[in-house]
Amino acid sequence: MIRLILENMLLLLAPTLLYVIFIMSKRSGDKNNTITRAFDTAPLVPLFALGFILMVSVLAYFGSKSTGGKPGQIYHPPEIVDGKVKPGRFE
Repeated sequence: MIRLILENMLLLLAPTLLYVIFIMSKRSGDKNNTITRAFDTAPLVPLFALGFILMVSVLAYFGSKSTGGKPGQIYHPPEIVDGKVKPGRFE
């Protein structure tokens, strides 16, 4: 559960973090170059909106690629048979 939350938070904050890294590298010669100053000039609402769109689109993509079974089917996890991995399946 924690992994799921951390992955979604990373997707949500990715555009903002990339923007701050870009601004910090662009102003590398400036003595007053701080992370706080980079956040002061950042367009936070559009960056968070872009992060939200990124998060929702990734969740929708992977949700559509799910190979889950139909209701009532039983899931059999992967197992090792004669030294080979037999993949998980629904029956």
